[in-house]
Amino acid sequence: MSTATIVLGITGAIITIVSWGYFFTGLTRMIRVFRAGQPDGSRLRPVLPRVRTVAVEVAAHTRMNKFRTVGWAHWLVMVGFLVGMVFYFESYGETFDPEFGWPIIGETAGYRLLEEFLAVTTVVGIVALIAIRQLNHPRRPERLSRFGGSNFFAAYLIELIVLAHGVSDMLLEAGKIATYGGGRAWTDPITMQLARVMPASVVMLSSLALLKMIAGAAFLYVIGRYLTWGVAWHRISAFFNIYFKREDDGGVALGAAKPMMSGGRVLEMETADPDTDTFGVGKVEDFTWKALLDFTTCTECGRCQSQCPAWNTGKPLSPKLLIMSLRDHTYAKAPYLLAGGSEGKPNERALAKISEAARAEAERPLVGGEDVGGVIDPEVLWSC
Repeated sequence: MSTATIVLGITGAIITIVSWGYFFTGLTRMIRVFRAGQPDGSRLRPVLPRVRTVAVEVAAHTRMNKFRTVGWAHWLVMVGFLVGMVFYFESYGETFDPEFGWPIIGETAGYRLLEEFLAVTTVVGIVALIAIRQLNHPRRPERLSRFGGSNFFAAYLIELIVLAHGVSDMLLEAGKIATYGGGRAWTDPITMQLARVMPASVVMLSSLALLKMIAGAAFLYVIGRYLTWGVAWHRISAFFNIYFKREDDGGVALGAAKPMMSGGRVLEMETADPDTDTFGVGKVEDFTWKALLDFTTCTECGRCQSQCPAWNTGKPLSPKLLIMSLRDHTYAKAPYLLAGGSEGKPNERALAKISEAARAEAERPLVGGEDVGGVIDPEVLWSC
């Protein structure tokens, strides 16, 4: 270690600690928002079939692989994110000492080959997804683009973070070969070629490790700061969303309509009490916690919109924009919900601190036209 690498390491550590703080603060707030929804105990069991569904859908990418190019590219990025966390955490030590590696496994051929594969395929996968987004950009007539109305800034930033992580990992490994030697043609085929044009520099290696660390820290910061960025949050929430699916065997949620629920129990019209029971959904907190999780997990990809008969026949219903409206309304109203304003047992001190914007959001009707500031226009619902 040198003075320069110690300074870079401390810089990275401070940035990372702050980012983890934002992440856990945001996650805690998100869970509290979910708890403001109605209970639904039917999503918890049976455990083993649900775990199996998660394993199959994640590993085989059974849903995404129906969409040709997007399927394999998304799988590469997903694997790079999940397994690549092992290499991301390695950067915490590499920033201080570029020769740092995990004990025992760090220099094995299998470990080196896996890192090479993940770094290269992450870059290939995210470049493919960037190209797909651009080819389907709503600079074309908006109704023809499934990305119309999506948050492009959030998507571009996440794409940049993933690309930066993959590129910095490749360059870091190539720089190690250039600086310290080593490398095997069959475990480091790409990075060995890059190493030919890279200088031998310990400070450069520490800087590349810092870039890799900052890429991960930036992801933690933005998801903690922006709870409505489903394009980022789905990397975490999608696993829970799959586990808590309506059908524990992973089947699609078609068939008989669900019975009307109130407070987590099935409503019987003969015994229902209009003073205490909720009939249907009149405000966002009448949705179950699972519905609030669904809203949060939406990636704004627009596949539901592109396959919606109502949207494709010129009607105002876009399933994607409907979900986005409900999600944005939920989190804009969150300060009011978390202060107990919807439960009839408000925390007056907490309510006094919420912004006027949150108060105004809490007063918006869930369904209503522009004249009353409704979250969902009645024409959208009647278009279904």
